[in-house]
Amino acid sequence: MMRLGRVVGLALLIAAAAPGVARAENDSVPPPLWKLARGFTNLAIGLPGEMITQTVGNATSAEAETSAGSTLASVGSGAVKGIGYGCMRMMSGLVDVVTFPFAFGNNRPLVEPEFPL
Repeated sequence: MMRLGRVVGLALLIAAAAPGVARAENDSVPPPLWKLARGFTNLAIGLPGEMITQTVGNATSAEAETSAGSTLASVGSGAVKGIGYGCMRMMSGLVDVVTFPFAFGNNRPLVEPEFPL
């Protein structure tokens, strides 16, 4: 059990550090490693990242600023929308992790933008 915790901790550490890796204009990071890092990142922070992004995006839209009731509805619908987008992003991350050695589609991300936050 302790070993599994270490593996999960290491995977989360890699996923958290992946967006901080500066991808230079000359592509200094090999595409398969970038795809693997993107996959781990989307697996680790896909769901909470999309929930935050969608909730804040819906709550700050022009329609939500008219009344308190519509703001509350926008936050609720943004959270539900974030769960759906987060599951989609996590599945995209799983596909990236499993298929990182194989280049298809020029290693473009399955979900745009490449990272949730």
